[in-house]
Amino acid sequence: MRLLVVSQYFWPESFRINEIVKTLASKGAVIDVLTGKPNYPSGKVSPGYRAWGYLKEDWDGISIFRVPLYPRGKNSRIRLSLNYLSYIFSSIYFGAWKLTGNQYDVIFVYGMSPILQALPALFIGWLKRVPVVLYVQDLWPESIEAAGGIKFQPFILTLEFLVAYIYRHSDLILISSKPFREKIQRFSVDAKIVYLPNSGYSTDSPLDPSFDVDILTLKSGFTVVFAGNIGSAQG
Repeated sequence: MRLLVVSQYFWPESFRINEIVKTLASKGAVIDVLTGKPNYPSGKVSPGYRAWGYLKEDWDGISIFRVPLYPRGKNSRIRLSLNYLSYIFSSIYFGAWKLTGNQYDVIFVYGMSPILQALPALFIGWLKRVPVVLYVQDLWPESIEAAGGIKFQPFILTLEFLVAYIYRHSDLILISSKPFREKIQRFSVDAKIVYLPNSGYSTDSPLDPSFDVDILTLKSGFTVVFAGNIGSAQG
């Protein structure tokens, strides 16, 4: 099977999509990745790369097609918006051009924010008559409303229109959380949705023997464990 993975973030940026691609490749899939120039989390393009220009590189047998984008910067909504938009338009242009001769069985979108990165995947899928699978990690526009505090209704309605278009035109939607189903069906009642939770991190390194916790201390008081992101969007 030959896959095209569309993800704005990819190695050397540290995201779960790196593990997913490695696992699929280990099972025999031939994979191309359409991504941007690495600039997360610093907001600056990583050393050895430049923001502009197209680049193709190899990562352990996986072909990476890097399109130009505007660096996200720090604490700037304008720069972050330009970062999102530049990846979308660059992927549509360079994806249609540079991947012209490549044939795929499936296009896989790793749907972190921004979910709008699915737009170039849908365009390429339409050109090549290939099904598109969207793996939803963040709900839009809920994520951008919570993280950015954006309440401007015309903007939110525009986002909802684009999100509805993405859900309705994806051939399969994978969800990492069961409550996502109801939110997605609000935009696309007929969407084909499959629950696929994120797997736990794996490591080849044994647990450091010096790491020791006295479980008896947990008996006193009230202990809370939070598994997930911690930031302004999570309160």
